[in-house]
Amino acid sequence: MSQPVYGKSSKAAKQRQRNTEETSILYWLTMFFVVAFMFFSSFQTALFNGESNQLFAVNSFESPIFSALLWSSFILIFIAIYFFSNWRLKDRADLLSIGVWLIPLTYVISSFTAASDHLSTKMIFLQIMYSSFFVIGIYLNKNQLGNSILRNAIVMCSYVIVLYGILNLFGNAYARDGVMLTDQGLRLTSVFQYANAYAAFLMAALFACLYLLVHSRKWYAIAGHSLMLVPIIVSFWLTLSRGGIVVIPFVLLLVLPFISLKKQFLFLGYLVIASLGSFAITDKMNAVGNDIVSRILATRTPDGKVSLLGLSDPKVLEGWTYLLIATVGVAAVTFLIHRFLGIRFLEKQVSWLSFKFSSFALPVLAVVVGLIGFYILTSDSPIRKMLPDTLEKRIENINFEQHSVLERTTFYKDAFKLIGDYPITGAGGGGWAALYEKYQNNPYTSRQAHNFFLQFWIEVGTLGILILAAFLLYIMYQYIRSYITSDETSRRNTFIFYIIAISLLVHSVIDFEMSYAFIASLVFLCLGGMVSGFSTKELAFTNKSFFTKWRISYPIMLGVIAIVTFIYSATSMSANSRFAASLNNAAAQKPLQEIMNPLNGALDLKATHPDYVLTKVGFLIQLYSQNKDENIFNEAVTLIQAARTKEPHNKSIYGQEYQLYSLKNDPDKLLELATEGLEKYPWDTSLYDSFATMHLQRSQAARAGSNKALADQHADKVIGAYQTVIQKIEHLKTLPDAQMQGAAFDLSVTLISAAGQAYYGKGDYNAAAEALKGSIGGNIDDANIQTIIRWYLASVMKQGKSDQELYNKLIAKNPNEKNEIEKLLQMQ
Repeated sequence: MSQPVYGKSSKAAKQRQRNTEETSILYWLTMFFVVAFMFFSSFQTALFNGESNQLFAVNSFESPIFSALLWSSFILIFIAIYFFSNWRLKDRADLLSIGVWLIPLTYVISSFTAASDHLSTKMIFLQIMYSSFFVIGIYLNKNQLGNSILRNAIVMCSYVIVLYGILNLFGNAYARDGVMLTDQGLRLTSVFQYANAYAAFLMAALFACLYLLVHSRKWYAIAGHSLMLVPIIVSFWLTLSRGGIVVIPFVLLLVLPFISLKKQFLFLGYLVIASLGSFAITDKMNAVGNDIVSRILATRTPDGKVSLLGLSDPKVLEGWTYLLIATVGVAAVTFLIHRFLGIRFLEKQVSWLSFKFSSFALPVLAVVVGLIGFYILTSDSPIRKMLPDTLEKRIENINFEQHSVLERTTFYKDAFKLIGDYPITGAGGGGWAALYEKYQNNPYTSRQAHNFFLQFWIEVGTLGILILAAFLLYIMYQYIRSYITSDETSRRNTFIFYIIAISLLVHSVIDFEMSYAFIASLVFLCLGGMVSGFSTKELAFTNKSFFTKWRISYPIMLGVIAIVTFIYSATSMSANSRFAASLNNAAAQKPLQEIMNPLNGALDLKATHPDYVLTKVGFLIQLYSQNKDENIFNEAVTLIQAARTKEPHNKSIYGQEYQLYSLKNDPDKLLELATEGLEKYPWDTSLYDSFATMHLQRSQAARAGSNKALADQHADKVIGAYQTVIQKIEHLKTLPDAQMQGAAFDLSVTLISAAGQAYYGKGDYNAAAEALKGSIGGNIDDANIQTIIRWYLASVMKQGKSDQELYNKLIAKNPNEKNEIEKLLQMQ
């Protein structure tokens, strides 16, 4: 955190600034927190904000997030205290440290139109945490020692995550879904439990490792970075991330122009050497990993525990042997080249490598070579056959017709539909997760939009996305300007931050790694690190008395934000802890009172938290179904109604309300809920069944009462639901062959029967027969099928036709059907 220097900056003043920072307890407390946060949070599923309402997800994901928010509130308090006497607005970095708070402000604004109060509130405080890391990144890096510690800590954290992933691969450690056996093959995920997010992280780690290697001069630094090349690249291949393979050249083109042509040669040379070394063992690692992981998962107990393997296991020993040989071999080659040739090459003046714009020559050539290489690799060429089988199969499937591309395209189109209804201030944090079912093109399940910027746009609207775009573009523009005018030392101090930030942001265009609070915090920390290298030239307007007089308002604002964040996170942690205790007591089959007491305590703190409400109402529904106590019913309804005012689109809470009124047998309320459900969840076939059945009952009752107009109105509702489902089925047939439909969606026997009866009631016997005949081939022992056949036969007979064979078959199975058919024939 920088000590302000009033008047002209001098060498003595700058030295006093460094001395102040290096002896400041607050400075080193902050540094300790940041380093500890990176290592702690990465092993908490990287603080994934899954925005899920599943009970296991709350206990697994939310608690670490609330813990991280609590610690970030402490550090924000430290910053506020330090800033009281050590901050004033003077340069662009200080200006951006204020401007970043516009991002959480947009989430506050969007909360007034939020689709989910819980998800929106959580995102406000996550954005506060990210903004805090941005401010931390600016001021920790003003100090040379702090900059060195932070850069090395980020790189070391990435190396630890890579090694942990390999330990999971070889059965020496276990994290749930750290290695996944999928229909596509083995996929390495390490701490992220999602292969594509891990691939994005590995891409950033790889380029950072190569950059540090190229700039290393000490033997131990060269050796350390060289040893990590093969583990990183092998891990990248084993994620099977096609998106990562596609994105990596683009990120490379955004990195290379910033370093000299000579360094580019070394950077790419070491990348090629390490890639060749990794190719040699990728298939072996995949085969060994498949065997080991299958055995590990076979030992998993219901509570998630597994039996790990030791180094004495032949497969484990085989895997480590392959990896160590390739790692040490590549590291030795790289070390020798860099130590004895690379450094000398960089220090030697080579005139033909120093022409103007030389740093762009190799990237331009790389584009041409890359296009040729891409064509070769995606065609059936001998070169592609030289790749490891694991990699070749993934590259073979890279095209615009693969299911992941088609599905993402659908997400993006649906996202724009959503944006169209929430254009200015957005749908609040978690807007996509809360609303996507209403806008989806087909019945997929995805609580992430798979595009950070689109998801951000959905959440905070056009106002928010413009602020984010201006923020990022301004940082990039000023960083490039500062980079051009800076000396080599200053460039090295900040370029690692650029590599990590740009790698993760570019990949987030096609995926959701920014939904990991660890990654988002890392990106904002690195953006702050980039800003720390900006010119310290004072801005003209900051010398005005207004800014001097009111400078203390900024630390006061930070202090207030920190206190509010502390209260929210502490309250949330306490509620989550009580909720977890309730679930544990329920799992242990303890008395009801021991289950309900901590659950009620959680609800006292968070009265409308979706999962707490769902859990308690679930217990109340069980009790009410047993004893029909009206007090229990009323308590459940009160809880649900309060929750639905805050969570109007939560399908699980909606489902519980429907279940309650089903037990109560309240047809009017059920019809109201079914109508609402079809608007919000138009791909749920069960809702069409309920909606049609209830309207059919009303139609038949009105017809029995000789109210033809009302009967036809209800019949039209049934027919409308039936036709809507048919239209949606026809729409699903237009999906590309490679695109997965998602959940099953088809006409049910219930809906077909209701539609046939509705047509019959209106006197449209031909339409009734056409609707019913598709289901008459079912199991005739089924009472529902018998009903369909009865109405079908009556519809046919009303038209002066017959189906004697089917009629005889039905009467033989159930003689009473003869009288039932006669009754239908007499119906007017």
